[in-house]
Amino acid sequence: MEISDLTLEALFPHRKRMLLVGEIIEVDREHAVTRTTVSDSCPLCQGSKVHPLILLELAAQTAGVCNGWDRSRPRD
Repeated sequence: MEISDLTLEALFPHRKRMLLVGEIIEVDREHAVTRTTVSDSCPLCQGSKVHPLILLELAAQTAGVCNGWDRSRPRD
């Protein structure tokens, strides 16, 4: 499976404002790298600042990308 075949919605259930990961940069069985851009629609956004709890959710969603990718791979 190629990274271009992945959609965030296929990997985990988060939608709309709670889908914080914006892009999958790379992923394999052991790690994932994602990118996001903070905007006004981000939960816990307060003007030009975002509550630090968002970092925990971003880490969790990035782990979800890794786990979702591993679950969706064809098994040998």
